[in-house]
Amino acid sequence: MTYPLSTDVTDGQPTSYLHYNNLRADATRFGQAAADVVTLGAGLARYVDNLVIEPLATNRVRVPYNSLKPCTLMIDGYLCQAAAAVDLASSTFSGVAATWYIFANRTASSTTFTLSANTSLTEAAGQRRIAAIVWDGANLDYESLFVYPGGRPSVYYAQVTRTAAQSIGNAAWTAISFDTEDVDTDLMYAAGTPTRITIVHPGLYIITGTVAWANNTTNSRGARLYLNGATIIAGMTNGTAAVAAGDHDAQTVTAIRYLNAGDYITLHAYQNTGGALNTGAPTTLTVAALSA
Repeated sequence: MTYPLSTDVTDGQPTSYLHYNNLRADATRFGQAAADVVTLGAGLARYVDNLVIEPLATNRVRVPYNSLKPCTLMIDGYLCQAAAAVDLASSTFSGVAATWYIFANRTASSTTFTLSANTSLTEAAGQRRIAAIVWDGANLDYESLFVYPGGRPSVYYAQVTRTAAQSIGNAAWTAISFDTEDVDTDLMYAAGTPTRITIVHPGLYIITGTVAWANNTTNSRGARLYLNGATIIAGMTNGTAAVAAGDHDAQTVTAIRYLNAGDYITLHAYQNTGGALNTGAPTTLTVAALSA
């Protein structure tokens, strides 16, 4: 490739200042005239790649670490890269309700960065503003998390489990009340509404529920996924066969659905043995974003 300002140097010819100037123009402006383009450095001044921010419990956030795709960003002309998960310090937020801004901070003699937050959006020396979030005076509103262009929030994924047996009455669809949060990257599960996973960020989600049963060979079992407590989005009912002692009959149902913020998913169980029947393990509900 020959850039417009390049000049060939012949054997034995003294190198002039023009050659150096043209070489610099080729390297920093891809050979274009200064009046037409910004320099390569100016173009990379706000460079960011693989920036992900996810919520943590106790009013904190994290830039997670991925060794294959570590977060890399430019801070004041220095290219910095995460070498491990970068967590915001505990007790960072306080005071009255306000929007707080999250910054990546460069430290001399370090190639990585730390996190801080402030109610001022102004970048100080050695800082790069990467996100904003609302503090309501007592807790962070994770739904308000905004990651600046070039970054994205966490992968939206939650899985909950019913570890204790739940008694399901005869011939009635009953919502499973979950007692364990296995994982929740978007604060979609709350103990106050234990039957629900509630969507925070809209997008296309894959939803999977499994209901396991205590050993019983009478009549049928069933499982359903409900949207907002009313709309069935997946379901199955089947007869049961004899199973070995200690094993469990189970149904698994799956749906792919576009969900809006505030939508919630519940898993319902059905049996008609003629009396109450306990759930077994694993009884789980998983909601994971395919795109959001």
